[in-house]
This record gives sequence, C-alpha cells and structure tokens, in this order.
Amino acid sequence: MTELIQLLKENNYIKGFEIHYVEQEYEHYVRIDASQVYIGEEVFYYCMIHDVTFEYQQAKISEYLAYHDPLTGIHNRAYFERTVKDALAKLSPTKEAVLILSDLNFFKAINDTHGHQIGDEVLTFTAQSFSNYLPRPHVLARLGGR
Repeated sequence: MTELIQLLKENNYIKGFEIHYVEQEYEHYVRIDASQVYIGEEVFYYCMIHDVTFEYQQAKISEYLAYHDPLTGIHNRAYFERTVKDALAKLSPTKEAVLILSDLNFFKAINDTHGHQIGDEVLTFTAQSFSNYLPRPHVLARLGGR
C-alpha cells in the first residue's frame, strides 16, 4: 500500500494500479484509479476501487481452455506448437533437447469396437500415465483430437 501512496504523491494520479490479495483462501484482484485533489491548502485523495476478480478468473479460464485439451486436461496442439517454437529459438549447439512423439496404435479399432466413451477413457488413462511418469520438466501435449 505504501507503493500506491508513493506513486500518488509523485505523479498526482494513478490509473490501473493493481492489488492481488488472498482472504480466507479466496483470491481477490482490485484495480485502483486515484488522484490528488487540492481544495485550498488541503490535499485530498479521490479513489475509485474496481473489483476485477471476476475478469481475472475469466482470463485464467480462457487461457487454460486455449492451451489444454478438454478431454485429458493435458496441453493441446496450440501449446505444443508455441512451446516447441520457443524452445527451438532458444536452442544452442551446447544445449540438448529431446522430442518424443507417440501414437496409440489401433486406437480407431478401440473406438469402433467399444465406443467413444471407452476410447475417451483410454486417452485419459494414457495421458495421466505419461503425466505421472515423465521426468520433470517435460511438456506433454495431445496433438490429436481435432
């Protein structure tokens, strides 16, 4: 809070100052716009406090959905492509990297024989198994499911 007061004294106004706090295990996000107001010799502070918790929650959900497979919960193709592109850009001759692509053989036969619900369970189980047993840090993504 002292940072807010200091900025206000230096600039006479603040727009979009953000505060994140946790109260009883719930996260809250607040955005503050404030300015100094002079009335005669006295200084007053005019503040608008905006609760933007809902907007932050929606942004988190949107980001999660943009980069995760809805069925398995692991990262999706968009996240994989972005991560590989970034990793390749940072790769140097002295750094090592490994890329493993895996395919579930005869998966179509599982869906055709036992139905899509069983196929979904196989995909979810496989994703959880990879996620539990791959060493950290790893990037696990589902490229299929278009």
